[in-house]
Amino acid sequence: MKTFALCLFALVALGSTGCTKRHMITFEDNAKHPYVEVEILEKKDYLLWSSVEHRFDMCKDAGDKLVCKRLCGAGADVQCPKGELNSIGMASTNVR
Repeated sequence: MKTFALCLFALVALGSTGCTKRHMITFEDNAKHPYVEVEILEKKDYLLWSSVEHRFDMCKDAGDKLVCKRLCGAGADVQCPKGELNSIGMASTNVR
């Protein structure tokens, strides 16, 4: 039973590992205020599925760095557009 539990734990741990890639699509600088709007495509690849999130961030120019806040997803009131593709080719999305 211990061997089965260990193998199950290893399988779950392996399935939850993956990599994340972020591509900046556009950024728009505000001419009147020290803000930059950034549009990002974030892709997460796991062993059995992939997910893609279309993110929007608002960044404030703080001299030598940008301090960014997400406008959608991850605790924001608005959910970002998302899509998923599993290992057998079935896709789903939250875009309506």
